[in-house]
Amino acid sequence: MFGNVRDALAVSEGILQRTGNLAGWLQTRYKKLDIYKDDHHAGPLLLLERKMISLICCVTVFFALGGSMIAAASHANAAKASRPTAGSVAVTIWNHMRKGSKSFTADTSALKQKDLFACVFIDNGQSSYGDYIYSEMVGVVYQVTAYCSGRSKLIVFRKTSSESLATETKFLTSISKTTKSLVRKKKGSYQKIKTINSYVKSRVGYDNTRSRFQASDAYYQKKATCCGYASLMYTMLRDAGIHCRIVKNVSMNHAWILVKSGSRWYQCDPTWDDTAQTTRYFMKGRSYSGHKKASKMDSTSTKLPTIAKYSYKHYAK
Repeated sequence: MFGNVRDALAVSEGILQRTGNLAGWLQTRYKKLDIYKDDHHAGPLLLLERKMISLICCVTVFFALGGSMIAAASHANAAKASRPTAGSVAVTIWNHMRKGSKSFTADTSALKQKDLFACVFIDNGQSSYGDYIYSEMVGVVYQVTAYCSGRSKLIVFRKTSSESLATETKFLTSISKTTKSLVRKKKGSYQKIKTINSYVKSRVGYDNTRSRFQASDAYYQKKATCCGYASLMYTMLRDAGIHCRIVKNVSMNHAWILVKSGSRWYQCDPTWDDTAQTTRYFMKGRSYSGHKKASKMDSTSTKLPTIAKYSYKHYAK
């Protein structure tokens, strides 16, 4: 009905102003006509004018009430629109990280989610947000603490590493170009997933010192733990337009990938495939050696998807 909240407010305020002015004029005019108490002496024209004034008064009241309702609804929508969303909070945090802020606080009080981390590390489909922020930043570059203070839900970020933002930006740009080059001639999601999985396995070796956790470590140093494998593959899959998630299981002290092909989700573990020199852990269903169902994973991000019952090959027949 209206282009935006401002349009609605302008219309409603205009209605209220006009009806207010009209009501004042009608009241003055009616008082002048009211001297003719006897309708017989008022004459037909004055009598008609009195009836018309009564009708106009009713219409005025209707528009005044309508204008008030529009104004109230518009103000409510404006207040709702001004509330931060999970996506906007994630962008704010990422902007702080990109600027290298030493310390900052994210207030998630206005968000509905009970899990503060789910509010921040929202899965929005982009390669450098969501699971990527969590895997790359939390515990590696920033120490993150979530707590409640009165009615406020806060997440405090304190930088603990001198990670170069120039290096981060360079990595994101470089990996995007690499991904586009790899999948340019690949048709269908499965072929793209297979190509990226093979690339990650061939490029990265497991870091036995367990000191390299990031996608940039896996890409530049060619050494990383499971987090680096998963984060690199996640970034490349996102750049290729493939829906995916990073799974972290605290009890297993392990991370791997959930990936979507067609209408189904599958599990891929490039780390175990690489270290065992196999394809046993590529595009598998709900259960396979050492990996639990996604619904029981320890996840600090948004709700994980349901995994296909069988491996990809079962459905591809």
